[in-house]
Amino acid sequence: QIRQKMNEGQKKFMSLFSGFIFGIGWLVFIDGIANYQRCFNADSKSDPCGWANWANATTTPSVVIGNSSSISTTTTATVSVGTLGNFNSFSDLSIVALPGFLALISIFLVNTVEVKDIGSESEKSPGAQAFLKVWLFLGFLFSFGAIAASIAICVVKFANNSHAKIEPGVMSIVQTVLIVISSFVLLFARLQA
Repeated sequence: QIRQKMNEGQKKFMSLFSGFIFGIGWLVFIDGIANYQRCFNADSKSDPCGWANWANATTTPSVVIGNSSSISTTTTATVSVGTLGNFNSFSDLSIVALPGFLALISIFLVNTVEVKDIGSESEKSPGAQAFLKVWLFLGFLFSFGAIAASIAICVVKFANNSHAKIEPGVMSIVQTVLIVISSFVLLFARLQA
């Protein structure tokens, strides 16, 4: 009976820990997007994020004539901070939220299945067991698809764009991974007997 109470305490702790990880994932994402928007909308003269020295830098050659000719280059920033990344508005950045919502769906799919209902000792019919197995598989598919989508969005939208900072893409990956970890911690907590 003491072991059963310990297991109940562990299940509660793991459930709370899962919720904590889930919350941290969303907070990291919201903070990353909010900070990106603050820098994106900043006045180019104040430049709170230091983007003007980096943004759209152009290189212009200059020739020096003297004892020997040499070519030197100068780098200057030519655009305001608000045009970075070729994004017209926040709605252009909304694609980075998609993997988080896919991971959210995966939590629902994975954790609505009672694992005892798909085992050999289940009272469910074979058709119902097959449906639950497909449901659980879809949950895992959404989990790993969300991680893959966040990495793909980071690479396509941010890493391959020389005029965009990569932070929103990285925050999307961190958020998605934390949500998926949260889902599996909750599933593991539910599996403890």
